[in-house]
Amino acid sequence: MHGVDINPLAAELAKVSLWLESLTPGEPLAYLDDRIKTGNALLGASPAVLERGIPDGAFEKLEGDQQPVVTKLRQQNDQERKGAEQLPFAERVMRTSTAMVRAEAEKVAKIGDHSLAEVRQHARAHRQFEQRPELRHLKRVADVWCASFLWPKHKGAPTAITSNVLRAVEKDEEDSPLADEGAEAMLRDIVRRNQFFHWHLEFPRVFRVEESEGDDVNPETGWQGGFDAVLGNPPWERVKIQKKEWFAARDEKIAAAATASIRDRMIEKLATSVDEEGRPNEGDRQLYAEYQSDQRESKGQVTMYRKSGLFPKTGFGDVNTYAVFAEKARQLIGPEGMAGLVLPTGIATDKTTAPFFSDLVETRQMVAVLDFENEEKLFPAVHHSYRYCLFTVAGRDRAAETSEVRLAFRARRPDQVDARAFVLDADGFARINPNTGTAPVCESPEHLRLLEGVQERLPVLRRHVGGGPADPWKLGKTPFLTMFHMASASGHFSSEETLLESGGTRRGAIFEGGGERYLPLYEGKFLHHYDSRFSTFEGATEAQLRMNTLPRLDAQQHRDPSALPFPRHWVAESEVEARLAEDKSRLREAWTHGWMMGWRDVCRAVDERTVIASVMPRTAVGHKFPVILLREGAELLLANLSTFVLDFAARQKYAGASLAYFLFEQLPVLPPDAYDFSAPWTRGAPLADWIRPRVLELTYTSYEMTLWAQHLGDDGPPFVWDQMRRFLMRAELDAAYFHLYGIERADVDLVLDSFRAFKNKQPAVFQDTKAEIVRVYEAMAEGRPFTHPSLTPPPAQGPRHPPGTSPLTRVIPVGGPPKNPAAPAAKKKRRGKSAPDQLGGGLFGLDEVEGGDIQLDILNLFGEDEQV
Repeated sequence: MHGVDINPLAAELAKVSLWLESLTPGEPLAYLDDRIKTGNALLGASPAVLERGIPDGAFEKLEGDQQPVVTKLRQQNDQERKGAEQLPFAERVMRTSTAMVRAEAEKVAKIGDHSLAEVRQHARAHRQFEQRPELRHLKRVADVWCASFLWPKHKGAPTAITSNVLRAVEKDEEDSPLADEGAEAMLRDIVRRNQFFHWHLEFPRVFRVEESEGDDVNPETGWQGGFDAVLGNPPWERVKIQKKEWFAARDEKIAAAATASIRDRMIEKLATSVDEEGRPNEGDRQLYAEYQSDQRESKGQVTMYRKSGLFPKTGFGDVNTYAVFAEKARQLIGPEGMAGLVLPTGIATDKTTAPFFSDLVETRQMVAVLDFENEEKLFPAVHHSYRYCLFTVAGRDRAAETSEVRLAFRARRPDQVDARAFVLDADGFARINPNTGTAPVCESPEHLRLLEGVQERLPVLRRHVGGGPADPWKLGKTPFLTMFHMASASGHFSSEETLLESGGTRRGAIFEGGGERYLPLYEGKFLHHYDSRFSTFEGATEAQLRMNTLPRLDAQQHRDPSALPFPRHWVAESEVEARLAEDKSRLREAWTHGWMMGWRDVCRAVDERTVIASVMPRTAVGHKFPVILLREGAELLLANLSTFVLDFAARQKYAGASLAYFLFEQLPVLPPDAYDFSAPWTRGAPLADWIRPRVLELTYTSYEMTLWAQHLGDDGPPFVWDQMRRFLMRAELDAAYFHLYGIERADVDLVLDSFRAFKNKQPAVFQDTKAEIVRVYEAMAEGRPFTHPSLTPPPAQGPRHPPGTSPLTRVIPVGGPPKNPAAPAAKKKRRGKSAPDQLGGGLFGLDEVEGGDIQLDILNLFGEDEQV
């Protein structure tokens, strides 16, 4: 039994726990200091990285460093490494053999613990072993390698550690102090603060470094052997310091700053803070020094994770400790060993951990991912909505036993796992998430069956690997845009108070003043399905703001075509236009339309709806509503993204709270060519001409969306917000896409029943929407032209408002309905070939109609809990 923890108290408690568990009457407590140790289990050198010398990644600018010095040291280190490549092999490789150390450790381990004398002998022998010159030398070399990443790099700093310095330390078996007078003290200080832990030196009996070319050598670490079993519940936290959290316990005013840019300015003022009499404020200045020190340490550790080679599969992006702990566990197990960890489910579903997870699957080392929702508080201190999993990995020699991965998701108790479990092999992961190879999160084998059928029939939005259409929608190399990051771009934001104080005047949703127009900053909360005016900051209470929810515009406000969401920030129009201009460095063309389309990034699979796409006017928008730069067919993709069958597929791929690009790209969507074909219910017209009028009337209910309507071929004023007409049109669209996705009648129930939140929160509304969606689906399934009897007049011919204008568009629509609002494009219509012929069979051939509960949220008019 071995263990390590960075907290000395935790290590001591582990010993106490083991003593209590193994207590034998009449015998003393065992000596455990050679097996339970204190140190940073993640930060330590391995034989493999030592043999490669100091990497260029050790020379990254941290707080207090000077870039010219950093650059010069990186170049110097590069030259030293290249020079070493010309040396004889025996001289250029770090000698990391632990054969002698292991032999001495074996002697110590053979000392028993059955008498007090043996315990004392064991302790004495271990202390002597720790002082052996060969062990101390190996640790010193490893410490020097680690310290190079955190070494100060500025004028006047002690001589930095480069590959030549490391080589000199390795050759000096006497362990003389570093030549620079301050360097030795700096080295000891860095080692003390970071508690580097070199596994092959701390546990030489477990990790052997003796035969570099042996069949059992781990190529990632350079050692042989490993543990038979590794168990852990590592911390789930970001390594990078979060400024708001860091100051929360030290300076509440800084933590409570309105924006990130204001917080940054307040932090910088601490460095030169003075009191009322102009004397230096030592408290503030000391706080700033502590912050700078912690920032440097944090960024240095992040650099080690990313650039050292210690974590080639998880050392990416905004590193979270659980991911690197998972990779470390894999490195620590022997060829026949196994590791079991309690981790956030993102280890199997997130993009940053996708290389690690897919590698485990491909090498057949991934055994099981058993996911739990914490609704029954198995972990009392963890938020109830947080998802975690039991993550099991096998050693590389067990590959023959693990050709398939056992998966189960959304269990709340261990006894629910078996009923939800299913298996997938490497090909199965690739079929469902071809770009990343990450795991689906289906809550039952039946959900997996349905998802696999959808993935087989439809392409994903964008495919980065072979096996299907790469980009059926022709989105190009840079299809998405995040305009304004709510933290890093907050310096561009102005509040209403600021604009009024500077002499600005408000006109509708915009401000004008100083020769500049300021446009409202939309946030994802403002937008919903077919609704660019879902919620507003106007009238928001403190309680709502704390919960990150906003008041919704009710039906009466929606019937006012001039009503717009009231924002909390405005952005200069020139800055907005700069974000939408051509960006040659990213191969992105200028966005020239007066509208934008995107989706809410913040959402969860357990919310009433997950994928929430919408169109909005051309204005500023926060990064949590990414914009899709699709110029042709946007209304068709919008209709697809707003359906329940698409939402169901998304929920089977998604376990977090952010619908990131990599997830969005892997959604199965109808290809654009399919819209050129007719379906039995379209009276011979192409699907596009049937869908477009419905999307037009659903989205065009206010003056600021005039340019969007013109893009769809409509020159009339906005449509009146009619809740019943909207209900019926959305029912038609959802029913149509069920058919187009090849969903059989019984499986329609399976899809809709998975939207439990809507059914549980609003059962009466659920029953009404259920009846309508099924009625339309069944009517369409009869194979005859279908027109909803209650949609009179037809879609895109409903009641309209008088002509008007919006300050966001400054366009006055011409009165009267368009002659042909359904067909703005000049594409040649193809007839005589139906959607089933194009998309595959099984769409409409139903033998019988089955009843069942259906969970739908066709309309957002019914009210739902805000998704933050």
